[in-house]
Amino acid sequence: MSNHYSKTGMMAALLSALLVLSGCAMTGGSSADETADPLASVPPATQKAYGRALAKLEQGDDAEAAARLELFIAEHPGFVNPYVNLAIVRMRQQDTAAALELLEQALARDPNNVFALNQLGLIRRQQGDFAAAAAAWQQATVANPDYANAWYNLGVLNDLYLRDLPAALQNYQAYQNLTGAVDGDPAVARWIADLERRIGLPAQAARAELGR
Repeated sequence: MSNHYSKTGMMAALLSALLVLSGCAMTGGSSADETADPLASVPPATQKAYGRALAKLEQGDDAEAAARLELFIAEHPGFVNPYVNLAIVRMRQQDTAAALELLEQALARDPNNVFALNQLGLIRRQQGDFAAAAAAWQQATVANPDYANAWYNLGVLNDLYLRDLPAALQNYQAYQNLTGAVDGDPAVARWIADLERRIGLPAQAARAELGR
């Protein structure tokens, strides 16, 4: 039991880190981000304005980040990721309704924006709507199969909430394959080994029963 809670805590910490990193990506992070927010094509002053808003977000200055993001959205409503970043701020401020509205606006502009879908999945999971969370993350994996965070979050959902261990194993393996490191994420590697052991036990027990 203690191992389960330890694992839950590790997942929560990593999930929080992924939330900020995925939401703050501006350019170069993934093809989906570049497609959704082609800031390279806008004037340098616009890029700098967005960059200053992201800096405040990363610094934890949510009030200033929100003010800058709201101004940026008002002046440049066609860019999608600022809506996602502002949704992150609203979630930090426990304003789920505002966060969902912002994500709806983002997805209305780009239904396959993986950052918006990822945040939507996190909110729906938090609300206990596991089917909606799974749908959001699955859509993200279809929109961009190389977006590792969606595979990770699907793994967490299937592992700890839906108890679909084979699906969780596949999700974690997909995440590991996308991390870029030789051995992937060490924590996830341990979870994969644990799932392989747990999935294998019933089959071994059945074989042992038949052999008696």
